[in-house]
Amino acid sequence: MPESYVGPTVVNAVLAPARALYLIAEDNKVGLIRAVQEASSRWGGVTEPIVPVSTSPESESLVSDWYRQVAEVSQVDGAVNINLPDDLAERAAARLGLPLTPLASIDHRGPTKWTAHPACIPSSASTEAYIISTPDRNLWEIVGAGDLTDDGLASIGDLPFKVRRPVTADEVARAQLAKTTLLERTRASLDWHFAANGPFATPAIAWVVDDTIIGDHIHFWNLRALQSLDFKNPPMFIIPATGVDNWINFKAQLAGRLARPDEFSPDLILASSHVAEEILDNIALTLGLEKSADEIRSGHRFPADPRPSPYTYLTLNDVHARRVDIRQWFVFDRACGLQKKSRSTTFRTGLRSDSRPRSVSMAQVTHSCD
Repeated sequence: MPESYVGPTVVNAVLAPARALYLIAEDNKVGLIRAVQEASSRWGGVTEPIVPVSTSPESESLVSDWYRQVAEVSQVDGAVNINLPDDLAERAAARLGLPLTPLASIDHRGPTKWTAHPACIPSSASTEAYIISTPDRNLWEIVGAGDLTDDGLASIGDLPFKVRRPVTADEVARAQLAKTTLLERTRASLDWHFAANGPFATPAIAWVVDDTIIGDHIHFWNLRALQSLDFKNPPMFIIPATGVDNWINFKAQLAGRLARPDEFSPDLILASSHVAEEILDNIALTLGLEKSADEIRSGHRFPADPRPSPYTYLTLNDVHARRVDIRQWFVFDRACGLQKKSRSTTFRTGLRSDSRPRSVSMAQVTHSCD
């Protein structure tokens, strides 16, 4: 069929990875770790939610209202079954309105396959090696920095992209502050091409966990997955309930990250659902923080001078007592991807590009660097 000239037009292309939501059995450590390992090997993996599904026959709802909201706000492309029975995973995915793919097929079929290994994505970050969990593989380290299966670690091979297991746990915490973790690397070249009703400048969040409490780790993971991708992205990290007082100079490193414009209060929220208030207050003392007496606020103040030290904190219970839910800071409309406009010439049979975008369609990208 001969082409029929129509005229010039502008095509808006959005470059973004396909993003998955991982379905795991509720309170299942093995499922959580496997989901993190998969996310650690994918561009955008740090933004991919992990949703616990109730396996109890008495449960009235497979997925809680909060995690249904997480699924909706995150704007993911599909669900992936980590360790649920097939029929249960299908029901949970249907409740979330998402197509379902088995974990074994995540890279080969379904909407979740259109991504790449983070090693393939350009980044301005400079580091000798990206940090994952220590050889001890404590759960907070895995959730905070990322992890890879042994095969996944070996597959990196001779790529100019290095991943390292640090010797001590405090290196994992420091890498979170310095944004040199493997999970942080999966955020490279991501941006919103649309955002509304947020994001706002908010306090930093340190999630303090007991490694035996799976739910706290999942809650941290999903809040981080929903946080802003732009300059308002606040420090957000996970640390253990014990041992922080032995981390030499960690207080000074944290202070450097808390030196932010005065657009919010307090400087830091020490969050935990299970760790005792006394322990949280002792950690705050170790980190040189003072309890805030100010009103909780987020948003914008112009001009915004740097916040002065000593820096302030509140615990999650303090925040709740003031009738504030920190989840509201993470729930805003968004659409992921870098937008590129291209001048094109329109013919009746289709488009012919005059100015090809530098970026490629994710339909041309596989889960490797081949």
